[in-house]
Amino acid sequence: MRNVELADQYVLIVNDRYGAAHSGAKYPKYPLPDDPRRQVSVTWYEYLRAFECGKPMRILEREQIWDQRSVIPSVRPSHTAGKSS
Repeated sequence: MRNVELADQYVLIVNDRYGAAHSGAKYPKYPLPDDPRRQVSVTWYEYLRAFECGKPMRILEREQIWDQRSVIPSVRPSHTAGKSS
């Protein structure tokens, strides 16, 4: 997270894998105030930290992933429907 804090901008590359959960000790394990028991991936945590720090962002997403965005809500379990990701 320190590299995100020191960066001039944040570049997020979105692909089809989620990644490992954040397990560091310096930052809270559960950073989402709306869902305090949910762990997030390292990439998601970096994005949240960049947002909190007010970093300019460039978000690159694979076209195949972008094209699937309308399908994702319909395949989620009902207990997560309507929650932001």
